[in-house]
Amino acid sequence: MKAPKKGAAVRSALAALSDENNVWGTEPPLFCDVWDGNSVKICMDDSLRHSCVLLGWKENHSYTDVKLALSSVSCVIAAVALIYGYFHPYPECRTVLFGCVVSYFAIVGVMAVMSLFMEGSAIMVASRPDKAGMVPDDQLTVESFMPRFSDMFTLTVVVKNGATNVETRKEITKSIASYFDEQGTLAQGILHRDLLRLVTECGGASSPDDVCDVAEPKKSK
Repeated sequence: MKAPKKGAAVRSALAALSDENNVWGTEPPLFCDVWDGNSVKICMDDSLRHSCVLLGWKENHSYTDVKLALSSVSCVIAAVALIYGYFHPYPECRTVLFGCVVSYFAIVGVMAVMSLFMEGSAIMVASRPDKAGMVPDDQLTVESFMPRFSDMFTLTVVVKNGATNVETRKEITKSIASYFDEQGTLAQGILHRDLLRLVTECGGASSPDDVCDVAEPKKSK
């Protein structure tokens, strides 16, 4: 049996989104404890990232790679301070120890600034190259926010057009009751349609393969 083509597999996965409780094809739907705010947000963030991949966006791990590199450097600095201090007891190692401590906290500070001001509430940074390769890649940033002890979930989409360099921002705020049933099952089809609607409004769904039905889901009587 021949393996299905990638395009057909993506279209099949997008078609599975018509089932509000299952975006993963034959895999079980996502469940979480709706009384645990962190669990709810993590569950929704995972589903949103997967939906972005299905829509043809490629996740950019630049921030994560930089933070991993800085973390590795800080570990090396800590190891240098430990080993040097072992062979050259205090106060002989005072200068080297001081330099390692300052360097370590400087790196930690840089990572904190990146998390607060560069990443912020972003759960995914992605790009989608132009098929003709004539213009820079479009950039997508998906952000989510849910205040502590609140049921309101805010989804924000920012699309930067590679050709015009224009950035468009759209957001939607809903209660998590719109996405979960009483058993804690995530209605991923509804969440995906909200994401797709925002991406489309920002001009990030220009390809026919990216467009599916964005109509409001029918409510059962």
